[in-house]
Amino acid sequence: MQPAPESAVLDKGDHAVAKAIHTMIRVLDLDRSVDFYQRAFGLEVADRFDFDDFTLAYLRNPENDFEVELTWNHDQEEAYSHGSGYGHVAMCVDDC
Repeated sequence: MQPAPESAVLDKGDHAVAKAIHTMIRVLDLDRSVDFYQRAFGLEVADRFDFDDFTLAYLRNPENDFEVELTWNHDQEEAYSHGSGYGHVAMCVDDC
């Protein structure tokens, strides 16, 4: 994951506003998912981190610094449910 750009926190007058920098989605098939996001949205893999139990792939396009984080848990064989398929949205804020 790339560090947030200096412009990540938007100034709205007297106070700063958080900026969304990525969202995470759990996937069963990383290659198939990357192919979908490439063809459907023109996103390319910007970073990839392979760990023993899971892989993270960060996708983005040149026009935007927002990323889609695909998380592939290597041992996941069944479709995710609402209880196991949780993700997140990452925000960048000033360190007050």
